[in-house]
Amino acid sequence: MYGTPDFTSTCTTPAGSCTIPNDIASSSTGPFQNGLQYPASVDQYFRDGRDRIYGYHYNAKFDSQEISSLPGFNQVDTNRSWFTSVNYTDTFSPNLLSQAQFGAYKVEGALPGSDPTVPFIRINNAQSVTGFGGGCCPGSFIQHNYSWREVVSYVRGKHSLKVGAEAYRRDDSADFGPVQARPQFGFNSLTDFVQDKVYNEAGLSFDPLIGQFKPLQFCAQGKQIEGFIEDQWKVTSNLSLTFGVRHDNFDNPTTYGYNAYSKFGNIALADGSTSDGKGLALDAQLANASIKQTTNLYPNFQSMNFTPRAAFAWQPYAIGKVGVHGGIGMYRDQITLGQVVDGLRGNPLKWIFPTFFPTHPIQAQLSIGTEKVPPYDYSYPTLPARGLDVRGGVPGADAGITGIDPDVRIPKALNYTLGPTTEFPGYLIFGINGVGSSAYDQLSGTDFNRSAGGLVRNNGKLHYTDLAILSMDHQSSAVAFGVLDAGIKSNPRSGALLTMRGSIYAQVAKNDEA
Repeated sequence: MYGTPDFTSTCTTPAGSCTIPNDIASSSTGPFQNGLQYPASVDQYFRDGRDRIYGYHYNAKFDSQEISSLPGFNQVDTNRSWFTSVNYTDTFSPNLLSQAQFGAYKVEGALPGSDPTVPFIRINNAQSVTGFGGGCCPGSFIQHNYSWREVVSYVRGKHSLKVGAEAYRRDDSADFGPVQARPQFGFNSLTDFVQDKVYNEAGLSFDPLIGQFKPLQFCAQGKQIEGFIEDQWKVTSNLSLTFGVRHDNFDNPTTYGYNAYSKFGNIALADGSTSDGKGLALDAQLANASIKQTTNLYPNFQSMNFTPRAAFAWQPYAIGKVGVHGGIGMYRDQITLGQVVDGLRGNPLKWIFPTFFPTHPIQAQLSIGTEKVPPYDYSYPTLPARGLDVRGGVPGADAGITGIDPDVRIPKALNYTLGPTTEFPGYLIFGINGVGSSAYDQLSGTDFNRSAGGLVRNNGKLHYTDLAILSMDHQSSAVAFGVLDAGIKSNPRSGALLTMRGSIYAQVAKNDEA
């Protein structure tokens, strides 16, 4: 690939155990890490101090250099981010207050890479050879998040009411097409490298239907709407109660952009039944499952998520030296866009990532690029065009499938706390606090395409003979933990600072697929 080598200066035969000359350099300086950050803020009162507008903006740029052992292949990775928050407080009366907030942020990463016409080079079992080849990338990713929040507070008698709403919009996209256009060639030794004896070729993304290169690009977006109501009730002079309920609509993630590359390829369980035992058993659902292309991830919106919460604070004695507090509440965690795009991007009708060997029918093709624009005019191996089978798979591709249960439920956690505090002479406050959480409907992914009861994955394919792996995230995990915490600290009135504490921790986890 780089011309005919001359071995006469170091040894008589290229196959001998001698040192092969190379042009790997060492750097006398370390890589630089440069950053630029700047904040800005504004704060202004109106209407004799009854209204206030204030905001904050933060911008950051970080450049990180990667130094290669080969001269000319250094690269600088760039990360950009900014965050903006604008808040408005309106005091209508002494007992009525409105607080509004808008926020937005963007995170962007650019990995420009080095000369893209030089492929990635890997020397197998060569521990003394590092940074050999053309370096990483190019590639990029962008994430946006926009939020709006409004809370109205109203005090009436012994009640302090709060009503609020929030709305979010998020998107996540990545373009790794350029990096997947640069082949990675493996060689068993430096001797094989200079003689162009390739061991394997990998790192390319192919369209499984037409057998040609296909850029690795993926994206997802989603919305979230929330609302809550809360009442803090001063029942008596020594007892306060707080009640609240929250509603979350986690929407339904959808794709956008990148045209034909944008749809999700997800597992569709047989008969549309769920994996919670209501209908077919999970094995039967998977045995007759198929792969579907959809714009939305789930059949329906993830709405009707109500989470109640309550708390109390009580001082049993009039002198106020002893107090007891506690609370319990339900919480729900959204399935993130990262879990969606990272889990589904490699399924059929998207991409496959084959490895080619010189001894296989489809052989590795050693080449260098001739263009600076993707796909750089490399000579790629050609895969045979394949149709889809009746279940949406690629026959004979031996591909892996990673899916998310279409009927997945939002993971939940029940959190609770209870404990007394008391003040001793000398302004010392002693407290014991028990904190616990019981989480269920937690997601867990496992390879279902294996023998029943088998500990080794793929020990005889069970459900789908054209798949190497059939992994699906679904509700099969639960975890509970508890902490007993005791501590002593000084009251600020003492003028001294003292804090001592100790904890006992316990956890129990359960996974139905373990």
